[in-house]
Amino acid sequence: MSVEGFNRQSAITPNDYTLFGALLVLAYCILSAAKEVVIGHYVQEIDPFLLVFVSFSFVILIFNSSVLWQRKQYCAAWRGYRKSLPSFVHLNVETMLAWGCFFWAVRFLEPAVVSAVTVGLSPLFAQHFAPCESGNATLARKALASAAISLFLLVATLAGFSAVGHVSPRDFAIGSILCVVGAAAIAQVTSRARKLYEKGYTALDLMRARFFGLVGGAGIALAVQESVAIDMELFAVALLIAVFGIAVPIYSLQRGLERCNSTITLLIIASAPGFTWLFQLADPRLEYSLATSFAIIALFLVAIWCIFEEESTTHASHLIGVEPRVGRRGSLAACQSHIQRLINAVRSFRRL
Repeated sequence: MSVEGFNRQSAITPNDYTLFGALLVLAYCILSAAKEVVIGHYVQEIDPFLLVFVSFSFVILIFNSSVLWQRKQYCAAWRGYRKSLPSFVHLNVETMLAWGCFFWAVRFLEPAVVSAVTVGLSPLFAQHFAPCESGNATLARKALASAAISLFLLVATLAGFSAVGHVSPRDFAIGSILCVVGAAAIAQVTSRARKLYEKGYTALDLMRARFFGLVGGAGIALAVQESVAIDMELFAVALLIAVFGIAVPIYSLQRGLERCNSTITLLIIASAPGFTWLFQLADPRLEYSLATSFAIIALFLVAIWCIFEEESTTHASHLIGVEPRVGRRGSLAACQSHIQRLINAVRSFRRL
């Protein structure tokens, strides 16, 4: 936790809940897209478990490095985790599924397809994991549109129209299952992160503690293997991925989550496949795919629609003095409170 102590609530005000949060998530999309192409290229030759283990070990070191100059605050932060230990255990498991599924899925399918299908299905799962947002018909329509585009892309991949060309039924089945599981895990991570913010934890608090399960799981998988090949190129690639592909973009995402509700965030992330597709044009292993391009453009349009509606809704909410977005609190009671405040505002307006 921060130096003010565990009981301090996150300093998030309605004025912070603006387009800036969406832009932070968009920054995450651009940086993570480049990382996805790099990973998709290297996991063809490097064991995904090994790349996960080394990369995220660096990530853990990066986000826990404050122990060197803020030892007292660092120790206080770790003591604060005990108050929500089950939630952090779940967060580690969900993070392990989300990242593990991605690292393996790009070994079987085109990186842009994996990215598009994963982020395209995530809003649909978010409707289930965030009950307050599930009652929003507009968000539900956007989530269904995003999921439909993702399913189209899977069908096109099975038909051989992706950038990797023909994909065997076995590889397609494995890759598709990994994408679906990863999408559900991402949605759950997003929802759980917001709940932890409501308890007063910060983005840095989550980043310090969420990757131990992932590194531990990858380490166990490596331990049961007969041999593991490690060289300096692996460390260089892993460090590059850790800093510019994981640490910086994920921290931007966590900060963005403080200012966007779960479904809106996941819909903005739908723009990430567009950047992935753009970056993967430099990979000679992949070819141009019209089906992938069409699906990515469609997902990007959904993301743009989402961003502008978020900003216009936020502006309208400020005009009537109501906190923006029903899903912000993440609970049914908060939803009812927001609705009642809106009704009271309308009644007051009628009396004028």
